[in-house]
Amino acid sequence: MTAVAIFAKTAALSPVKTRLAAAIGPDTATVFHRLSAWACGSVVTACAPLLHGYWAVAEQDGLGHTDWQGHPTLWQGEGGLGRKLHTIYAALQERHGRVLLLGCDAPQISPAKLLAAARALETGPHPFVMGRAEDGGFWLFGGRLPIPAEVWMAVPYSQPDTAERLLAALVPIGGTGFLPTLRDVDEAGDLAPLATALAALPQPLPEQVRLRAWIEALPRQAVVTYLEDQAS
Repeated sequence: MTAVAIFAKTAALSPVKTRLAAAIGPDTATVFHRLSAWACGSVVTACAPLLHGYWAVAEQDGLGHTDWQGHPTLWQGEGGLGRKLHTIYAALQERHGRVLLLGCDAPQISPAKLLAAARALETGPHPFVMGRAEDGGFWLFGGRLPIPAEVWMAVPYSQPDTAERLLAALVPIGGTGFLPTLRDVDEAGDLAPLATALAALPQPLPEQVRLRAWIEALPRQAVVTYLEDQAS
């Protein structure tokens, strides 16, 4: 069975969505983070029993937090993002053989996309699979082979070439198949496109419907002011 680890921070213990918070305030950004994470969690739940979901939680003290229900929790461990990706990937790849790593900033994902990623790992010609993000990162990565820690840790994250650098580092190990590119949410300007993407889902889950309604009800003035400031 393919494992899926959803990477998330516990808002009560760590700052979340700092760039988004600059536009809409930290309290509102925290609400978005929770709703987005829960929407992603619901998609993983909808794939059971074909996929086995986990919350990969940034804080050791957050493993038992009430935000993370419906799936067992794993601690991402110490270190930077590359080290944390390695920690979770290595543990689940050894346990399950096939593993998907999923962020919680692209809640417009669907069960069909996750199951397509799992099928690619199970029967596809490539040992790895990636869903690119429009900003140059990736919203999903999966594999069925071990990846050395130094591969993960050599990649610069949150950069326009993050996905390309990881793909290049994987070439000596094996090839990569691809899922559709998605736009994840980092800043205020990403919210309206997300609402549009959620509206376009043929069968949105209740958590996705809730998130879309929340975005559409969000007061616009702070967002508009922020975007105007960035353009000036």
